[in-house]
Amino acid sequence: MGVGYLYCNYKEQAAQTLPNLLGSLLSQLALHPRIGATVVANIENLYEKHALQKTRPTVQEITKLLQGHVASVSHFYIVVDALDECSVGGQLITECKRLCAHGKVNILVTSRNIGYIRDWFRQDGEPLSIQAQDSDVERYLTEHLSILEESRPDLVLSTSVKEEIIKQILQKTDGMFLLAKLHMDSVSAKHSIRQMKETVESLPAGLDQTYEAAMARVLGQQADSSQLGKLVLTWITTAFRPLSVVELQHALATSSNPELTSLAQDGIIDPRRLVLVCCGLVRIEKASQRIRLVHYSTQEYFDKNHSIYFPEGHRALVATSLSYLSFDTFKECCTSGEELRQRVHANPLLKYAAVNWSEHAKASSKLGDNLRPLVSKFLARAGNTASNIQIIRTRDYSIRGTTVDTKIETFRSQAASPILGPTFFGCNEIVKQAVEEGVNVDFCDPQGRTALSIAAELGHQEVVEFLLKFRDVDPNLQDTEDSCTPLIYAAKAGHQEVVQLLLDNE
Repeated sequence: MGVGYLYCNYKEQAAQTLPNLLGSLLSQLALHPRIGATVVANIENLYEKHALQKTRPTVQEITKLLQGHVASVSHFYIVVDALDECSVGGQLITECKRLCAHGKVNILVTSRNIGYIRDWFRQDGEPLSIQAQDSDVERYLTEHLSILEESRPDLVLSTSVKEEIIKQILQKTDGMFLLAKLHMDSVSAKHSIRQMKETVESLPAGLDQTYEAAMARVLGQQADSSQLGKLVLTWITTAFRPLSVVELQHALATSSNPELTSLAQDGIIDPRRLVLVCCGLVRIEKASQRIRLVHYSTQEYFDKNHSIYFPEGHRALVATSLSYLSFDTFKECCTSGEELRQRVHANPLLKYAAVNWSEHAKASSKLGDNLRPLVSKFLARAGNTASNIQIIRTRDYSIRGTTVDTKIETFRSQAASPILGPTFFGCNEIVKQAVEEGVNVDFCDPQGRTALSIAAELGHQEVVEFLLKFRDVDPNLQDTEDSCTPLIYAAKAGHQEVVQLLLDNE
């Protein structure tokens, strides 16, 4: 028997692609006591094939391996949690159902009650609706009122007051523990029994209204707490993936003083404080130590209202990320994979900041923000920029044990170039400025890579469009390391729009 489980998450859609999800099922089969060794051998063969070509396994290759190994176990159970948060949910379920033809496979899926997801399973039996029973919610509320009384000796709740609080909250929860929790948080924040009674009488019924009330509590705190709560929520709602507690702690410690040249430990804030100032809207997962919103619907609410609550969210993340990446400790590239591993481990925010600041900058620019001075100041730090490029280019090397010293001169050359550096990060306005100032648009790094080659590989469409306007740019120039043209780099990376641009240019 084998079990494969997938936990889908809205914030991880970029990583939870169909090949990655199916690959996760395959890797879990590799742990099977009987067939695990065979699965591992097949995975290694597939890896070696693609390592030579610098490509990734296709869905067809992964499913073929899955089909063969599923047939080798007596029963295979697939559990998919939060399917509604998966951007490739329909394709995933199609592939999972196809596995049923190759072995005894059962699929369990959890999801919110959404029409198109019900349609995927219309021929597979009746769905089971799961919601909290009133008796369970009542027990939960009774326990929390007891805890509240123990923590506040000044508060003595009569039986009738407790019953009224429980009754009013039960009427507004609609079988959702989440609503019960948020309403209980609202009541618990009051300073007197009268305030508590007034609060339960005016509790909102819907999720959006409840989240709005929770945000009002966040913003209504004493100034320092309100500012911290808003900053915590800014990072959690704006970040492209879930953040660990230590990542967020480093981000907050850096944002409090953007002129820091290194991170001082006395700026680290206790995790319990981070949760407290968000008034029930965030939680810390014990196993993963990630800090996230309490529910997917919370993220949806903030997505709809992001411009209201966090209008400068992306800009704030860019500013903090670039401040962090400008620390003195990152002035030089690492000379070995081990040194790089130690650097990433010792500086928890480093990988997120290095990989994502440019994407946050693009998102911020679309909102009309002018980030050119901020970004130009960072790119002028050639050593720090080279270290940033190294993190992006070698983030998988520590897993494979590959050395990193052979590319350092390339990283330094790209960082020092007024056109290759901004091109690497997709900073089109700064690239334009460099060209206007007379920079050679066909400048090459030690590997023969031009700005067009780098932009094509990384999918920076605007930069590619701009560079193709110049006669001096050779779109067919091969680099000296892999003999690849910009078109080949774009095709290998799967950037269809860039490929089309290059083809149209010929």
